Amino acid sequence: MKKLNILIVAILIGFSSASYSQMPDNWKWMNPAPQGNSLFGLDFPENNTGYSVGAFGTVVKTVDGGITWTLLNPGTNTRLLSVDFVNSNTGYIGGFDQLLKKTTDEGLTWTLVQLPQEGPFDSLFSIMDVNFVNLNTGYVLGFFQLESKIWKTTDGGITWTTQTTAGANYLNTLHFLDESNGYAAGGSLGSEIIKTTNGGTSWELVQYYDYPALSDIYFFDQTKGVAAGENGCVLMTSNSGINWVQTGSPTGMDISSILFIDDNTGFGIGGGSIFIKTTNGGMNWTEEDYGISTIRPFMDAQVTSDGRIHAVGKYGIILRSTSSGANWETQYTVTENTLSEIKFVNTTTGYAVCGYGSGDILKTTDAGATWVSQISTYHTPMYGLSFTDPQTGYIAGALILRKLQTAVQTG
Repeated sequence: MKKLNILIVAILIGFSSASYSQMPDNWKWMNPAPQGNSLFGLDFPENNTGYSVGAFGTVVKTVDGGITWTLLNPGTNTRLLSVDFVNSNTGYIGGFDQLLKKTTDEGLTWTLVQLPQEGPFDSLFSIMDVNFVNLNTGYVLGFFQLESKIWKTTDGGITWTTQTTAGANYLNTLHFLDESNGYAAGGSLGSEIIKTTNGGTSWELVQYYDYPALSDIYFFDQTKGVAAGENGCVLMTSNSGINWVQTGSPTGMDISSILFIDDNTGFGIGGGSIFIKTTNGGMNWTEEDYGISTIRPFMDAQVTSDGRIHAVGKYGIILRSTSSGANWETQYTVTENTLSEIKFVNTTTGYAVCGYGSGDILKTTDAGATWVSQISTYHTPMYGLSFTDPQTGYIAGALILRKLQTAVQTG
C-alpha cells in the first residue's frame, strides 16, 4: 500500500488552490500530466524541441513537438517566469529574486548568471523576459515594485550593462528584430511601449496610451507591429511604433500572447477557453473556440517555423495545434476541479470526488494510471467518500448524501 499512497497524493495536488514544488524521484504526477505546477514561459528553438518554465523551479522539455514532455532539474525552487533558447543546446531561464541561469547542454545542467546589483533592490527584481538575438548578444527585462530595468550582454552572459527604460516602469515583455532594433511593452494604468534603434544604448517612450496594460508585442518587419494585453486590447502600428491604433478585438479576455504563423494569420491566446484569430494581418479579429473545455488561463504561447502552435498556462496546462488553429489538443487531464477525497477498494480500483467546482466522481481500474469521469446527476461539491465493501460506497457533500452501489457496479 505504500506505493499506492504515493500515487494518491500525487493526484490530489494536481489542482489544489496552490501548486507544489517538483516531487522527489519516488513520486509521480498522475493528474495533470506531465505535472501540475503553473507554467509561465515557453520557447521552441526548433520545430520539435521546446522548453517551458514555471512555479517552484519547474522546467519541462519536449523533443517530439509537444506530444510528450519530461521534467528537467534546474537546481532551484524559485518561481521561473521566462525562458529563451538561442538554439537547442544553449538557453536561459529567469525568475524571482533576479535569478538567471544558463545551460549549454540542452538543459541537463544549469549555471548561475550574475546580473548587476547596482541598486539596493536589484536582487529582488523578477526576470520578466529574456531575449537573445544570437549566442553573444542578449537582453534581460526585470521588474520590482514600481521600477523596470533592462540588462544587456555581448559576451554570452559573462558581463552585463544596465540600460534605462525611458521612464516606463511596468514593462514585462521584450521583442528584438535584430541587435539594434527592439521594443519593450507593459503598463499598469495604461499601455507602455518603448523602443531602441541602437541596441539599447538609448530607449525612447514611443507612446503611453490610456489603454489596458500590454502583455506581448510582435513585429512583422521594421514598420508593422502588433501588441496585445488585458481586456482583449490589441494595438497595431504601421510606422515603426511611432503611432498605435486599437483594432476591433471581439473579446474582453486577457491576451497573454500574440503570434502569427504568416503575414496574415495570427492568434491572440490568454484567459478562458476561447482565443481570437485574424486572417488579414491583425486588422480584424474573430473570437474562436478551442473545442476544449478549460478554466485554466494560458500564460505564454509560441508558433514554430513549421506552423505548429503551442501554449502553456496555469496548473501545468499544455495546448497545441498542428492544423494552423483549426483543431487543438491538450495534455491528459481527467478533471480541472479540485479533488477532496480518494479511496481505493483494492490494489487497482479506486474512486475520487471533487470538492470544489462542479461535482464529479472519478474512477481508475489500473492503479491510478488513468482515470475516467463517472456519470453523476449531482454537480454540487463533494467532500466525503467511503466504501463498506468493493461494490458499495457513499459520497457526501453540499446538500447530498448518496449511495454509490449502482454507480460502482455499472461504472
